Amino acid sequence: LDATAGSTRMRVSMAGFDPFSFNQEPCEIIQFGEVEDYCITIDRDDNTCFEVDTVVFKSITMTSAIMLWPPAEGAIAYVYRYREVGTSMYTELATVDTFAVLGGLSKCDSFEVEVRTICMADTTPYNRVYYVETQCDVAVTPVENLLSSFVVFPNPTSDVTSIKINALESGNHQISVFNTQGVRLMSRKVFTEKDNPVTTLLDEFSNFSTGLYFIVVEKDGITTTRKLIKI
Repeated sequence: LDATAGSTRMRVSMAGFDPFSFNQEPCEIIQFGEVEDYCITIDRDDNTCFEVDTVVFKSITMTSAIMLWPPAEGAIAYVYRYREVGTSMYTELATVDTFAVLGGLSKCDSFEVEVRTICMADTTPYNRVYYVETQCDVAVTPVENLLSSFVVFPNPTSDVTSIKINALESGNHQISVFNTQGVRLMSRKVFTEKDNPVTTLLDEFSNFSTGLYFIVVEKDGITTTRKLIKI
């Protein structure tokens, strides 16, 4: 697969058996045998169908989102599908554009999206999963727990993520990661001082599968939660 385009030669040599000699080199002189050269020209496959490897979501509302991706070389159309995280049924549609509107979504929910490329001679498989969260409608303005504020970055992440805690009270803060089934995957304690932000690296995410996770910071029975998507 990584062969360089152009003329390539393979030499096959067969030497007479000699129990006291070693295997001959390609250009070695032999006493008895045969040497043959085979030449081929390696060309680029113009029928290669390239995958969509980047998807960006814009204008996310409670029930819809716009998804965009760069054009794939050789593409004549695209097929995309999406479903609510944790369900099995997809909504599958096609487009000749490099954007699409995901509609009919449920509010305050997470969805997984996949895109594949259709070319003249081939179609790529669904190989990458992207995640989008719809907005929530709340009757009141959310108020941060009187514990601490923290941010998760980068989010989404593909490898590691960091937690920056700005404590309102000094003391030990428990950081936990849960999956969508409520299983605690990891936990650690971090001591933070009031109004002195502390950043903690969570490199365990390199071992986690793609999907939605919940980051929970707890102190004295009070918790604050953030969502994190692993891609």
